[in-house]
Amino acid sequence: RTPFTLFIPTNSTSTMPTPSPAVWQTFFNTPPEDVLFQDAELVVIRDRTPRAAVHLLVIPRHQHIRGVETLTSSHGPLLERMGRVGARVAAEEAGTGGK
Repeated sequence: RTPFTLFIPTNSTSTMPTPSPAVWQTFFNTPPEDVLFQDAELVVIRDRTPRAAVHLLVIPRHQHIRGVETLTSSHGPLLERMGRVGARVAAEEAGTGGK
C-alpha cells in the first residue's frame, strides 16, 4: 500500500489559472509547515485526516482532469512523476516520524 494519494483536482474547465502556493494552502486549509514539497508542476502536502502514520497528497498544479475515466496515455508522464515524488517525500517523512 502506498503512503500517499495521487490527488487530481477536478474542474469543469481546463482554462483555470494556476493557483499560487498561498491559494493551495487556503484551498486545503494547509499550514505552511504541512506543505512538504512544491515545484512548478506539483505540490505535496500532509493529509488533514491521515489514515496512516505518513499520509500525503500529491497534487498537480496544471492538470485539471474531470475524473479518472478521462485519463489518457498523455497523462502517463505526470502520473509517473507524481508517484516518484510522492514516494520520495513519503520516505523522507517516514524518516522524520511524519513531522
